[in-house]
Amino acid sequence: MKTNNFRNKTKAELIEELKTLHRRLMELEKTEADRQSAVEALRASEEKYRILLDESSDPIFTFYPDGEYRYVNRAFADGVGKEQEEIIGKKIWDIFRKRKQTSALPLLNGYSKTGRAG
Repeated sequence: MKTNNFRNKTKAELIEELKTLHRRLMELEKTEADRQSAVEALRASEEKYRILLDESSDPIFTFYPDGEYRYVNRAFADGVGKEQEEIIGKKIWDIFRKRKQTSALPLLNGYSKTGRAG
């Protein structure tokens, strides 16, 4: 096993090791700065996407395969007469009356399996 005992190294070796450690530290700082920039760019992109979806006049929603809503925009919530927070986390049968569920469920089942309506 290699040990870094500075007492057995020359001054030149210690200086070289210090330079190497300094270069590595600079690389790590740049990597962290790049990562932070990527995180900020992702946040900005997500915010633009969220605004685009939320402000759309078309009803937009996503749900899990079991029928639980994971996202609805304002137009969807307004269309069913509820707040977004009242819908997200609920199942389709919690939001729509039985009559509408019967007609919509086959379409939604097909969509959840194929990613396409019908």
